[in-house]
Amino acid sequence: MTSPPRVYLDTSVYVAAMLAPEAVHSEVCVSTLEQAERGEIEVLISALVIAEVVGAPPVRAPQGLPRSVALDRMPKAVSFFAASSFVYIEVGRREGLRAAEIARDHDMKGADALHVAIAELSGCKALYSLDNDQLKVTDQIDGLKIQRPEGSDQPTLPFA
Repeated sequence: MTSPPRVYLDTSVYVAAMLAPEAVHSEVCVSTLEQAERGEIEVLISALVIAEVVGAPPVRAPQGLPRSVALDRMPKAVSFFAASSFVYIEVGRREGLRAAEIARDHDMKGADALHVAIAELSGCKALYSLDNDQLKVTDQIDGLKIQRPEGSDQPTLPFA
């Protein structure tokens, strides 16, 4: 039996799934998380993703919604990551130096470049993202395809 493809999911995928059904692309992002639960893809993640999801403005300070909504979303996000079967990748000097190269070569923010570096150096087949800075280098990182998530349009899993 062959192993499922290794995929790194950018923070943008989790945020869109968490904000379903309001967020653009939320259905395909939820579906991608369902693929991971079924073992169709092996998801890699770093601690940076957790911190970015909980700290993302739509999660911690949703416009037009009471603060209580944000305070409810934050622990749900933390619980989701704590209960997940994702493979957590430790980040060190090697990833930081590669991220610096990517940021320089592709005019990318440091955190976005770090996600790309982690995915590349961890042997991922793809990095799924909704971030245009990452998507602009879709085929420019050897061995890594940066693309929008591939899940179906009929998700059933709530992010709660």
